[in-house]
Amino acid sequence: MALLGNAFVILVGVFGTWELQPPDRKMPKLSGRVQIVFGKLLLFERFAGQDRDRFVLRSATDEILYEIMMITGQEYVDEYASRVKAQLAKQSTGAGGEAERPGEPGTLTDDEAAAPTVREAEPSERTAP
Repeated sequence: MALLGNAFVILVGVFGTWELQPPDRKMPKLSGRVQIVFGKLLLFERFAGQDRDRFVLRSATDEILYEIMMITGQEYVDEYASRVKAQLAKQSTGAGGEAERPGEPGTLTDDEAAAPTVREAEPSERTAP
């Protein structure tokens, strides 16, 4: 969307949400502090007119994720969540190594291929700026 609209991307890092709303709790804690850090603005003028090129989209996505990694200290993992989930499912069920086919679990759609994941840092790995 930023490429289509020639808009800035505002990078944001949010700290303290893990402590305020741990994943295993249904209700958030009523006390705590959340810190929001704004990063530099990114503008992708150099990609004007190339908003349909998947390599350009991947390049812009990688740049955004790298800058978020620099703000938050999260580790960038160059794998797709759907593929990792499929591998974990195969390991847990003991499935054999069948070749993946389009449309089968563990294969990527075009939308998934354009959206790599960022692994969330464990609480012990987190550092506030």
